[in-house]
Amino acid sequence: MPSTPCCARECLRPYEGLQWAPKSYLTISYAFEASLSNISGERIIDLGCEEGNNTRKLARAGAHMSGADLSKNMIAHAIAEEQKPH
Repeated sequence: MPSTPCCARECLRPYEGLQWAPKSYLTISYAFEASLSNISGERIIDLGCEEGNNTRKLARAGAHMSGADLSKNMIAHAIAEEQKPH
């Protein structure tokens, strides 16, 4: 697994030593955002896509996306969000 990008380490400095979920969430969020620069043209399936937020982010970054989730409600929500004018 790649190390946390430099900018993420700096942004996370105020959270050093904390033992709660936001630090983990922030690390994942910054790592995810940093990964968006090299995916143009890639074919990706987002398993467990929930409401499709990350699926849409990846698609906006140029990936050819498909999303799948076990919850029919989450898929319905993802479809509704995708059909909204942006």
